[in-house]
Amino acid sequence: MSAHPAPSIVELGLFSGAPQHENFSRLKDLAPTGAMNASTSPVAFPEGETVALPATYEYEGATKSSEDFFADTDTATLLVLKDGVVRHERLGTAKARWLTAARGSDEVAAMRRVKAALDQSGVLNPGVVLNT
Repeated sequence: MSAHPAPSIVELGLFSGAPQHENFSRLKDLAPTGAMNASTSPVAFPEGETVALPATYEYEGATKSSEDFFADTDTATLLVLKDGVVRHERLGTAKARWLTAARGSDEVAAMRRVKAALDQSGVLNPGVVLNT
């Protein structure tokens, strides 16, 4: 990091609608950062009725695929909250490292046991999310 003052969020263009992935991926090089310990008393968001995401969206006069957007931006996880209630949660298959954080170690262990029981040969989606 240089001796120059850290740029502001406005100067970086974050949350401006401009493409952000290049700044977010190197934020630690642009501004002071630090590790944050996990809470000793985390609070779970209540879960509500699941809502589906739209298959497409409009951007700059064009209809675009939501799935393509998630792939193109390498979206690690998506959490949709409405009035403080979880309405949609998405973890991509390449994002297995977030599964335990999102679902909890006991739930992931149960998922692995179910997969192992149903897929004793380990042929269903080997190496994807739930390694057994």
